[in-house]
Amino acid sequence: MKTSTLKIIIVTSMALGTVGFAAAQMRELTKGRMPDDAMSGGRVDLDKVPDYVVVYARDGQVAGYVPKSELFGGDLRRVVVVDETLERVVGHMVINRGFVPIGTADDAIPRFEESTERAYLPPEH
Repeated sequence: MKTSTLKIIIVTSMALGTVGFAAAQMRELTKGRMPDDAMSGGRVDLDKVPDYVVVYARDGQVAGYVPKSELFGGDLRRVVVVDETLERVVGHMVINRGFVPIGTADDAIPRFEESTERAYLPPEH
């Protein structure tokens, strides 16, 4: 194979790889509840979890969405919460307190008496 042909093959392969990477990056972000089938045997199948997981305020209303990357790999003591557009920070989920809106001091929200795991789950009906 001639050197010029090899250069063309390499450049073409690199260009196609870049296009494929860009297409993967342009996919629409997902948001919603964590599906029940995402959890099995104490393990979470992250491929089934939306990019942004819905979280609830103490009153049972949707507070916003937490990035999956922060729920499964971040520091859960204080997690950013964004609005439905996934672009604007509206507050934080704070351990032992739940949702704390932007502009509110963490200490202004009373501590939970039980596990903070409930802060990340939908209200029971």
